Amino acid sequence: MPATRFPFDSEFYGLDAAPDEAAPSQGDHLVFEAGRLACAACPTEVSEVISVGRITPLPGTPPAVLGLFHHRGELIVAIDAGRLLEPGPPDSQQRRRASAGPSSRLLLIRQGKHVTGLMVDSVVGILHLDGAPAAPEPPPAPIASLCDGAVTHQGRTVLRLVVPSVLARIDTILGQRA
Repeated sequence: MPATRFPFDSEFYGLDAAPDEAAPSQGDHLVFEAGRLACAACPTEVSEVISVGRITPLPGTPPAVLGLFHHRGELIVAIDAGRLLEPGPPDSQQRRRASAGPSSRLLLIRQGKHVTGLMVDSVVGILHLDGAPAAPEPPPAPIASLCDGAVTHQGRTVLRLVVPSVLARIDTILGQRA
């Protein structure tokens, strides 16, 4: 499955677009939606953004674990970002099936030799967070440890994720990568 580049209309989204050829600048973040949340991660921590292909479920795994998929010779665990990040009780089984829609993408995050696929509902684009106003409310308690803050952009709260903390939560769920 080839990596997918996502052109987007920065005026439509009201975002500061990084040119396709340019490397991300300090303060740029990849913005995505996961369930009801808008989140941002440093684009240097996301190795690829790919389309969602066939994911093979793993019986007996926690609800956030969607299963395994094959990409460039590697078997990679797919994690549902909405279930991982959204506060409150886990969603129904219907959420798991419905989350792989046409705009869903897998963010491939590499940590050493390990790769994790974080399935998100959509990728919005690049947002430059330097100078963005702080959100009026802090991130919800269950995910506050995964964020280094929240900003307000066009009236919506965008959570700035700390990718190593997200990976640590995934490791706890999977019980591996000590």
